[in-house]
Amino acid sequence: MDIIQCLSPDACLEDEGHFYQGHQEIRNWFTSAMQKYQFQAEPLKIIENQSQHISILTRVSGHFPNSPIQITYQFKLNQNLITHVIIS
Repeated sequence: MDIIQCLSPDACLEDEGHFYQGHQEIRNWFTSAMQKYQFQAEPLKIIENQSQHISILTRVSGHFPNSPIQITYQFKLNQNLITHVIIS
């Protein structure tokens, strides 16, 4: 399944101080991050679940210092599509 199918057309993503908007920018970010870090994300637990907001604690491992690390993915939803992602 292509992750882009889960995103609204104008979705935005924030990661490491950078902001990406729309399917093409997010696809480019994902492809670049996969090539650079060869990462895998393992969901550990849902830490917040409100009607339109979900935060998930994840263990991320790959080719980067201190791997594996735990990070939080914060998702904002609208009509069953992701409209905003913050990776922190």
